[in-house]
Amino acid sequence: MSTIWPDEFTAPRADIEIRFGSKRQVGKDAAAIQPDELIPVKSPSLRGSLDDLPLIETVGVSDGWPSWAKSAGVAVKAPAYYADSHGLALRLAANANGVALVSSVIANGAISRGVVEMAHKCTAPASEGYFLSVRHEKEKAAAFVHWLADHLPQQEHVF
Repeated sequence: MSTIWPDEFTAPRADIEIRFGSKRQVGKDAAAIQPDELIPVKSPSLRGSLDDLPLIETVGVSDGWPSWAKSAGVAVKAPAYYADSHGLALRLAANANGVALVSSVIANGAISRGVVEMAHKCTAPASEGYFLSVRHEKEKAAAFVHWLADHLPQQEHVF
């Protein structure tokens, strides 16, 4: 189950939940899937720079283009498009609609497959991220966690 609203985190409703939010919001029983940061991505077929291309921003998150720009030390214009999730923002960027600022957890697979590429070398810390809450006493849930750990890039994960 994927959960994104803090009121959904209070009582686990599934053996495995992927939660999005800040560490404080997702609950003490949730662990970060991987270290997370915000990265700007675009389709490899899209030519131009951040100054020229439309920006895509995810709504409902604490960090967006203004916080990324401050961290990167660059100026950016206002976003042209707004998406309701990092997944949709990534999809819009992959389809050459502009440059999306998304979670590295969501974007890394698409980058490795050549679906998108970094639109700028700078990244920024993310106040929120993806966390895993697992009922370890459930045999199939524990088996999934081991499978997931084996298939993630060899980065730090704490679940």
